[in-house]
Amino acid sequence: MDKRKIENAAFLVKYPNRAQDLPFININGQPLHRNDIQDALQRGLQRCFEINLCNDPKLYKVGTHTCRRGGATLYYENGISDKSIMWLGRWQSIAWLVYPEVTDKGAQLMSGLVW
Repeated sequence: MDKRKIENAAFLVKYPNRAQDLPFININGQPLHRNDIQDALQRGLQRCFEINLCNDPKLYKVGTHTCRRGGATLYYENGISDKSIMWLGRWQSIAWLVYPEVTDKGAQLMSGLVW
């Protein structure tokens, strides 16, 4: 991903009006493929394992939808409004409600126990 960041910076120098497309484009201006994201997630997990931040990456089922679910969970836990979550995740219906994982913090929010 570091190489991609450098390439994207050079892309912005050449096409400054395309900033809204970053970081999800390749240097050639084409959209990133889901495999690019999948590979980056796997490399990140492997790196975390190498520096003892997580268990063996083979124990995790991680994919591109992990980002959608994790993002929806994070936003929900932190009190972001439903409409904002829908906008951030580009959902046009209440389908986003299946994405947030019920965590302790989320359950406390739902029950009104957060002070």
